[in-house]
Amino acid sequence: MNNLLSELNKILENIKAQDITIINVKKMSSFTDYLVICTSRSKRHGRSISEHVRQNIKHMVDKKPNAQGLKASEWIIVDMNFIVLHIMLPEIREFYQLEKLWDKDLIVSTN
Repeated sequence: MNNLLSELNKILENIKAQDITIINVKKMSSFTDYLVICTSRSKRHGRSISEHVRQNIKHMVDKKPNAQGLKASEWIIVDMNFIVLHIMLPEIREFYQLEKLWDKDLIVSTN
């Protein structure tokens, strides 16, 4: 799991995703172990982040990760089973403030 999380973080940094936050929800959630939230600079950048992650992570997971929200591209969710990635435009991230839904002690990393 940590290898996948590290690889995902590297991919996000390489493609210039901003404000990367990793939240450990393993004990709080039945659907995933980690939430990773990042900000894209534009809709096109969000789609690019999603595609880049899906292409470069597929060798580490059982099947190619599923993405939702590509059409509007304001908030894209990439489901990798044990990790769920949220790619959000700055205004969408500011509005929903997902990090505030979780205890600060669960936040593993912020870039």
